[in-house]
Amino acid sequence: MAGVRPRDEPLFVWERNPSRLQGDLGADESGTAARYVANMSDRVRIRDIEGEKARRRAARDMIGRYHEEQLRLLLEHVREGFERLDRGEIDPFDLDDLIHRYKRSAQKLWSFCGSSGSGWEHAALTLEWWREQGEPEPDWWEAGEPRRRRG
Repeated sequence: MAGVRPRDEPLFVWERNPSRLQGDLGADESGTAARYVANMSDRVRIRDIEGEKARRRAARDMIGRYHEEQLRLLLEHVREGFERLDRGEIDPFDLDDLIHRYKRSAQKLWSFCGSSGSGWEHAALTLEWWREQGEPEPDWWEAGEPRRRRG
Protein backbone atom coordinates (compact mmCIF):
# COMPACT_ATOMS: atom_id res chain seq x y z
CA MET A 1 0.00 0.00 0.00
CA ALA A 2 1.14 3.52 -0.69
CA GLY A 3 2.87 5.38 2.11
CA VAL A 4 3.92 2.30 4.04
CA ARG A 5 7.49 2.29 5.33
CA PRO A 6 9.61 -0.68 4.23
CA ARG A 7 10.54 -2.89 7.20
CA ASP A 8 14.28 -2.39 6.74
CA GLU A 9 14.03 1.41 6.76
CA PRO A 10 14.43 2.90 10.26
CA LEU A 11 11.39 4.70 11.61
CA PHE A 12 13.43 7.32 13.43
CA VAL A 13 16.98 8.39 13.99
CA TRP A 14 18.27 10.37 16.95
CA GLU A 15 19.89 13.67 16.05
CA ARG A 16 22.22 15.34 18.54
CA ASN A 17 22.82 18.59 16.68
CA PRO A 18 21.33 21.50 18.71
CA SER A 19 21.31 23.82 15.69
CA ARG A 20 18.82 21.52 13.96
CA LEU A 21 16.39 21.28 16.88
CA GLN A 22 12.75 21.63 15.87
CA GLY A 23 9.41 20.56 17.23
CA ASP A 24 8.45 20.07 20.87
CA LEU A 25 11.03 17.47 21.85
CA GLY A 26 13.24 20.03 23.56
CA ALA A 27 16.54 19.02 25.09
CA ASP A 28 17.41 16.33 27.58
CA GLU A 29 18.72 17.04 31.10
CA SER A 30 22.30 17.45 29.82
CA GLY A 31 21.18 20.12 27.34
CA THR A 32 21.76 17.94 24.29
CA ALA A 33 19.20 18.77 21.65
CA ALA A 34 17.09 15.78 20.79
CA ARG A 35 14.94 15.14 17.80
CA TYR A 36 13.98 12.13 15.77
CA VAL A 37 14.68 12.46 12.07
CA ALA A 38 14.17 9.79 9.43
CA ASN A 39 17.17 8.38 7.56
CA MET A 40 20.06 10.14 9.30
CA SER A 41 23.36 8.42 10.05
CA ASP A 42 23.68 9.14 13.82
CA ARG A 43 21.37 6.33 15.01
CA VAL A 44 20.68 5.75 18.68
CA ARG A 45 18.21 3.27 20.10
CA ILE A 46 15.46 4.46 22.45
CA ARG A 47 16.99 2.53 25.34
CA ASP A 48 20.34 4.27 24.78
CA ILE A 49 18.91 7.78 25.20
CA GLU A 50 20.02 9.27 28.50
CA GLY A 51 17.50 11.20 30.53
CA GLU A 52 14.00 9.95 31.22
CA LYS A 53 12.30 13.04 29.78
CA ALA A 54 14.18 12.89 26.46
CA ARG A 55 13.70 9.12 26.21
CA ARG A 56 9.96 9.39 26.79
CA ARG A 57 9.61 12.26 24.32
CA ALA A 58 11.46 10.26 21.68
CA ALA A 59 9.29 7.22 22.45
CA ARG A 60 6.12 9.34 22.20
CA ASP A 61 7.18 10.62 18.79
CA MET A 62 8.09 7.15 17.53
CA ILE A 63 4.87 5.56 18.77
CA GLY A 64 2.75 8.46 17.54
CA ARG A 65 4.03 7.92 14.02
CA TYR A 66 3.70 4.13 14.31
CA HIS A 67 0.11 4.46 15.62
CA GLU A 68 -0.86 6.75 12.75
CA GLU A 69 0.73 4.43 10.17
CA GLN A 70 -1.07 1.41 11.57
CA LEU A 71 -4.43 3.23 11.84
CA ARG A 72 -4.16 4.15 8.18
CA LEU A 73 -3.64 0.49 7.32
CA LEU A 74 -6.68 -0.49 9.38
CA LEU A 75 -8.82 2.23 7.81
CA GLU A 76 -7.86 0.95 4.38
CA HIS A 77 -9.85 -2.22 5.20
CA VAL A 78 -12.90 -0.07 5.97
CA ARG A 79 -12.44 1.88 2.73
CA GLU A 80 -12.23 -1.39 0.79
CA GLY A 81 -15.37 -2.59 2.60
CA PHE A 82 -17.35 0.44 1.40
CA GLU A 83 -16.06 -0.11 -2.13
CA ARG A 84 -17.13 -3.77 -1.98
CA LEU A 85 -20.56 -2.71 -0.71
CA ASP A 86 -20.89 -0.24 -3.59
CA ARG A 87 -20.01 -3.00 -6.09
CA GLY A 88 -22.58 -5.32 -4.50
CA GLU A 89 -19.97 -7.85 -3.32
CA ILE A 90 -21.09 -7.63 0.31
CA ASP A 91 -24.28 -6.56 2.06
CA PRO A 92 -24.65 -3.89 4.78
CA PHE A 93 -24.45 -6.55 7.51
CA ASP A 94 -21.07 -7.73 6.22
CA LEU A 95 -19.86 -4.13 6.23
CA ASP A 96 -21.16 -3.72 9.77
CA ASP A 97 -19.14 -6.77 10.84
CA LEU A 98 -16.09 -5.33 9.13
CA ILE A 99 -16.53 -2.01 10.97
CA HIS A 100 -16.81 -3.86 14.29
CA ARG A 101 -13.60 -5.70 13.48
CA TYR A 102 -11.92 -2.37 12.72
CA LYS A 103 -13.03 -1.09 16.12
CA ARG A 104 -11.59 -4.14 17.92
CA SER A 105 -8.34 -3.89 15.94
CA ALA A 106 -7.96 -0.16 16.60
CA GLN A 107 -8.61 -0.72 20.32
CA LYS A 108 -5.89 -3.38 20.50
CA LEU A 109 -3.49 -1.07 18.67
CA TRP A 110 -4.36 1.79 21.05
CA SER A 111 -3.75 -0.50 24.04
CA PHE A 112 -0.33 -1.47 22.69
CA CYS A 113 0.69 2.12 21.95
CA GLY A 114 -0.14 3.37 25.43
CA SER A 115 -1.34 6.76 26.58
CA SER A 116 1.38 8.00 28.93
CA GLY A 117 5.15 8.37 29.13
CA SER A 118 5.78 4.91 30.52
CA GLY A 119 3.30 3.31 28.09
CA TRP A 120 4.89 5.01 25.07
CA GLU A 121 8.33 4.02 26.26
CA HIS A 122 7.33 0.39 26.79
CA ALA A 123 5.72 0.23 23.33
CA ALA A 124 8.74 1.88 21.67
CA LEU A 125 11.17 -0.51 23.36
CA THR A 126 9.02 -3.49 22.34
CA LEU A 127 8.77 -2.30 18.74
CA GLU A 128 12.49 -1.60 18.66
CA TRP A 129 13.25 -5.09 20.00
CA TRP A 130 10.96 -6.81 17.45
CA ARG A 131 12.71 -4.99 14.63
CA GLU A 132 16.21 -5.70 15.92
CA GLN A 133 15.41 -9.39 16.38
CA GLY A 134 13.65 -9.68 13.04
CA GLU A 135 10.43 -10.65 14.79
CA PRO A 136 7.19 -10.00 12.92
CA GLU A 137 5.23 -7.00 14.13
CA PRO A 138 1.60 -7.59 15.08
CA ASP A 139 -0.98 -7.66 12.35
CA TRP A 140 -3.54 -5.44 14.06
CA TRP A 141 -6.27 -6.43 11.58
CA GLU A 142 -5.82 -10.08 12.53
CA ALA A 143 -5.75 -9.10 16.20
CA GLY A 144 -9.31 -7.77 15.80
CA GLU A 145 -10.63 -11.04 14.41
CA PRO A 146 -13.66 -12.05 16.49
CA ARG A 147 -13.21 -15.07 18.72
CA ARG A 148 -14.95 -18.19 17.53
CA ARG A 149 -17.08 -19.92 20.11
CA ARG A 150 -16.37 -23.51 20.88
CA GLY A 151 -19.31 -25.62 20.15
